[in-house]
Amino acid sequence: PRRSAAWSSPAGPEEIMEAIWVAAEMRAGGAYAHSTLALYAMDETSPHPHQ
Repeated sequence: PRRSAAWSSPAGPEEIMEAIWVAAEMRAGGAYAHSTLALYAMDETSPHPHQ
């Protein structure tokens, strides 16, 4: 699925968060809604779970 494919991309969690914040700063309406989905997917499929 797309979620597991995201981990093979060159963008890491830091770059993904930066893109989310830039979109939010630009007041992109869907950025907030989609950022929560992205964060959930990153946590769900992370090869390095939070401790």
